[in-house]
Amino acid sequence: MLYIKVLIKTVNLKGLKYCVLLMILFSSSCAFAQKKMADDHKLDSLTFSDRISLRTNGFDWMILLANVGIEVDLGKYNWSRNAIGLNVRGNWNTKHTYNPGLVYNLFEVRAEFRNYWHTRKTSNDLGPHRHTYEKILSGRRRRPKHPRTTWYRGAYLAYDDYSFLFGKEGVQGQAYTLGFQYGVIRPLYIFQSGRSVDLDFGFSAGFCLTDYEKYSHDSQTSSYHTTEPKSGLEFVPFPVLTEARVGLVYRFGKANVYTKYRWRYDVDLAYQEKVLADLDYRAELRKRDQDYLKIYRFYQNKYDSLLIINMRNHESIIDQKLADTRDMKRKADKAREEQARKIQEQARAKQREERIKAQEEKAREDSIALVDKANARKVEEQVRAQIEADKQKEAEERKMEKALDAEERALLKQQAAEERKMEKQMAEEDRKYEAEKRKRMNEAYAEQRKYDAEQKALQREREAQEAAKEKERIAKDKEWQRTLDRQEKEAKKKRAEQLKKQSRVLNGEDDDDGFSSYAGDDDDDDADSKAEAAKADRDAKKKAQEEAKAKAKAEKEAAKEAAKAEKEAAKAEKEAKKKAEAEAKAAAKAAKNNN
Repeated sequence: MLYIKVLIKTVNLKGLKYCVLLMILFSSSCAFAQKKMADDHKLDSLTFSDRISLRTNGFDWMILLANVGIEVDLGKYNWSRNAIGLNVRGNWNTKHTYNPGLVYNLFEVRAEFRNYWHTRKTSNDLGPHRHTYEKILSGRRRRPKHPRTTWYRGAYLAYDDYSFLFGKEGVQGQAYTLGFQYGVIRPLYIFQSGRSVDLDFGFSAGFCLTDYEKYSHDSQTSSYHTTEPKSGLEFVPFPVLTEARVGLVYRFGKANVYTKYRWRYDVDLAYQEKVLADLDYRAELRKRDQDYLKIYRFYQNKYDSLLIINMRNHESIIDQKLADTRDMKRKADKAREEQARKIQEQARAKQREERIKAQEEKAREDSIALVDKANARKVEEQVRAQIEADKQKEAEERKMEKALDAEERALLKQQAAEERKMEKQMAEEDRKYEAEKRKRMNEAYAEQRKYDAEQKALQREREAQEAAKEKERIAKDKEWQRTLDRQEKEAKKKRAEQLKKQSRVLNGEDDDDGFSSYAGDDDDDDADSKAEAAKADRDAKKKAQEEAKAKAKAEKEAAKEAAKAEKEAAKAEKEAKKKAEAEAKAAAKAAKNNN
């Protein structure tokens, strides 16, 4: 225990402590991950609560028929697609103070069998469905449009007790129905506990055997009268729609409808992929363990070398101190032994003298007795003095031991203070480095902002120049257009004058020869050519205007993209500043904790 305390005091084992702690946490996380993967491999098992569900039909409630049903999956695996259920609905014998003229009584018990499936993508080798009923009843699709929808089909057997009167004549009796049901289920909501609520859309139709009688209602006597008695079971010659479902399904377990009723092939593929992923993850864990082991061994060798050096230095100091302490104790023990030996020799000498005096002076017993008493008192005083001297020496030795202990503690404190001083210096250097780094980053950001501002100014200047050029070009176009219009007006005017001259010549109003008419024709050709040239110029100007508009639109879009890029750059700069501030705070906090 003392050896461990000395190691902790003399060697800075912070890095080794962190390494060992990291290895412990990693091993615990690996164990947790392995346990979680082992639990995840239970892909195909369902509990009893996962297999049971409660349902009701909202359409029946809308037509005033209370109803409830329960369903249980036949298999305990998520590829089991068969289920059985029991439904009860009814509105029977409502209480009245009189016999009403409108009767609506029905009670039904129904047993159902359902087969669920999900649509799945298949290859093109199988070919398309040839008939509509194949597409309805099959689960294969080239392109599944509703992968989260669950389809079902099945059969049912129902017993009904009914009584209906909606007019002058009513019917009442019993019916037995055997038929087919079809529908879809869509997930609606999943609770935090894993339970879920689904939507159920479907219908049921089948063939019916019924035994009924007809009756009428007498409003005067408020009574019913049988008009046609029962004639035995009769077969209804056409299929009967017995139920339209727009209902809700509540599932008690954590397995929702999308995770159940899977294809066995898909489940096996998912399980195989999970196992392969587990193997890959375990290989990755082994590789990571090897990397951590290498890091641990590297740090272990490094800190073992430091530990051996510091331990040898500290052992040399401790051995020197212990040797000095042992020498001091040995000298003190020798001094005490010599003093005790001297006292014993003096006591023996005194005893010999007393015996000699007792033999020589037997006659003078009284005087000798007095002398012996005086000598005895002197010996007692000497013994007391010797005991006090021994106590003083022991106190001095204890003081020396305390001084040695205090010196050792002072050395340990000095060493700890030096270590804290070194840590503070390192933290101060780290803070200076972070401050210098932030300063450089801020300078870089400032330069970037300056460069961006210059680029924006240049962009605005270019845009202003282009706008001025565009205005000048538009002004020139307008002037050219006005010139063309003026020329066109003059050409039209000349043309009109020529036409007038030609009309006068034809009418005999002009005595000149035909040269004027020919000249007029030449002028007409010139006017036509000018008009065509003016039209071509207008088309060219129009095309140039359209190109200028397209160019302006492209420049606007480029300006918008540049503004967007500037916003993104500013956002990135803000995020970098926030990150730098967070790192600076973390460094300051770490330095404070180290202090």
